[in-house]
Amino acid sequence: METYSKIQVDEGERKDQVVFGGQRAMRFVKDVVAGKAVDGRRYKFDSDLIMELHRRVAMAPGIVNFLRQTDSTTVGGETVGSYRQLEVKMQLFGRWLGEEMELLKENSEDIVLALYIAASVHYGLTQPGFHPFDNGNGRTGRALMNMVLMSQSYELTALGMAIPPIPIIRTDKDEGHYIRSLRAAGQTKTMNPFMTFIAQKWLEFLKQRMENFQAKVKNPKTDADKKFFDKMERRRELLEQFIHAGNRGDSEYQVYPIPDYFAPRHIKFSYAETV
Repeated sequence: METYSKIQVDEGERKDQVVFGGQRAMRFVKDVVAGKAVDGRRYKFDSDLIMELHRRVAMAPGIVNFLRQTDSTTVGGETVGSYRQLEVKMQLFGRWLGEEMELLKENSEDIVLALYIAASVHYGLTQPGFHPFDNGNGRTGRALMNMVLMSQSYELTALGMAIPPIPIIRTDKDEGHYIRSLRAAGQTKTMNPFMTFIAQKWLEFLKQRMENFQAKVKNPKTDADKKFFDKMERRRELLEQFIHAGNRGDSEYQVYPIPDYFAPRHIKFSYAETV
């Protein structure tokens, strides 16, 4: 269980509400990733999923399950985009997310692609140009980011070992590194700094899960055990390679730009339907 210390609490919420919302969101994330129906419904990666995640993490009266209704919100001293565009932007963002997750499904072993999508969904929800909710944007982004990463850890889910690798609730632990990596992404217009932060946290999580697995199964006897451990070991190596390549500044280190979340190509309806 996570230890919550110096929790970041948004205006209008109490610490106990934030903790409860985080725990409720974690249960939802685990169930959806495991393919379970929640309240009789099966969710997919789209705008409805984002709204449901926000409903579970946010507790302040009047804002739960509602898009932002004002333009007075600021992020890092920068005024956010107009609330009048949010409904369309949310639909476009959800369609972008769905397309990315379909691509990830087709390339299920592509760890770097998973990092890119995970970093992009969080950054996209919290950037000033979107920031769809009055509060809870960061927690919603972290919950969604965990869903992307956990979709790449299906073996852990099957074994009942799935734990969100990135805490949904912000605490003093790694707070500075987390904020700096997000700011660096905005300054460089690339997802690389935030991808590296996520890779480091995912690597820590993976090592811990592997240690726990080894403690339970000291000498893997079945082919399934060996296959599982070999796959986790390969993922550990890939994460380490990505982190080290970025730290060394290798010339072949690929740059991952911030996505165009609201590109016209994500629009699926005709102009006639809007008039």
